[in-house]
Amino acid sequence: MDHYLRNFLSDHPDGVIVNVGCGLETTYHRNDNGKALWFELDLPEVLQLRSRYFPEEERDRYLPYSMLDYTWINAVKAASQKPVMVIASGLFYYFHEEQIIDFIRRLAGLAHAQLVFDAVSSAGIRGTKHYMKRMDRQDAEMFFSVDSAQVFAAKISSATKVIEERKFYSLTDGNSQLHFVTRFKMFLSDLMNMVKIIHLKIE
Repeated sequence: MDHYLRNFLSDHPDGVIVNVGCGLETTYHRNDNGKALWFELDLPEVLQLRSRYFPEEERDRYLPYSMLDYTWINAVKAASQKPVMVIASGLFYYFHEEQIIDFIRRLAGLAHAQLVFDAVSSAGIRGTKHYMKRMDRQDAEMFFSVDSAQVFAAKISSATKVIEERKFYSLTDGNSQLHFVTRFKMFLSDLMNMVKIIHLKIE
């Protein structure tokens, strides 16, 4: 996500970033350029917890809504008409495809909107469900998967363009300090295209 944010802010230094499902992420603190306007979108109770560690700032504002309560889009539009990048990390998996498609279509209401998110393949979803079952952790069921970014974009609208579909671990530096098994699993994941980063332009 940092890679895409930095590229976006290089092109649009005074642009707008919306971090969907921000939780306790430090994305703003890692990437802020001193000019952009940032929004942290999450449920009110989550932002209440976040405020203990990362208080709201003038250029890092809170949006206390569900991502599916599109009141937040009006708040962003009222604050700025600059180009917008929406990021969603580790989030979409827990929603159904029709919910995500509707969410992305709504982003067309923002100025020159882009979206970056991570997704697993259908095979990845099956593998994750099997793993979660073995761990007796089925309380957070996963639904959403993408096998082809182009096919998925076509479901949204003819005006939705795929800027990039990248294998998830392709931007890592192959850190030798990682355990061999971890590095092998990362290699295997990319080889089988199980997890990816998708960058869309929404019009």
